[in-house]
Amino acid sequence: MMNKQNHLDSTIYEKLSVGSIRFDTWLNIDEDEEIIRSTFRHPIVIAKYLILMLFVLLVGLVGATQHILILVISLPIIGIIGMYAMLERYKRYYILTNKQLIKKNGLFTDDASRKSANRIQNQSLTQSVFAKLVSSVSDNYGNIYIQTASGNAEPDVVLDHVPNPNKFTADLQDIQDTNNQNSTN
Repeated sequence: MMNKQNHLDSTIYEKLSVGSIRFDTWLNIDEDEEIIRSTFRHPIVIAKYLILMLFVLLVGLVGATQHILILVISLPIIGIIGMYAMLERYKRYYILTNKQLIKKNGLFTDDASRKSANRIQNQSLTQSVFAKLVSSVSDNYGNIYIQTASGNAEPDVVLDHVPNPNKFTADLQDIQDTNNQNSTN
């Protein structure tokens, strides 16, 4: 059996490290807790930034015919937009364990919200028309809304741009069913 540290190293730590800097202080799970699914947001979140980068490049190239300074200024702007796009994708990380759902917000913070699987009462999935069209080309994505036993009418947790959301919600439902069976026994 793989120990907890090796399992976590192979699933999360590699994704959350830059060189020797690791951003994993926020992940605290029990010894008997197993990671079922973990994912960043779908790459589609950077699409609008790629379009903006292409537009700035086009403006820079067209403007370079008038003055080379326009192209020189547009290149760093493209770089900044590209870095922001990557931060936008990697700032949220979703982890589903056999006991809880964890939503990590931010790259350099320890802000992680946790919802016990026992408290989750309802989940719903929405996909835009565009998300369904993208599924014919690559992995589909969608937003998952989760309500817990808090009694709020609004969802307590929103997981946006989740890759393969049907698998994610099916795994969550399996965990809920397993926990409900264990609590009745």
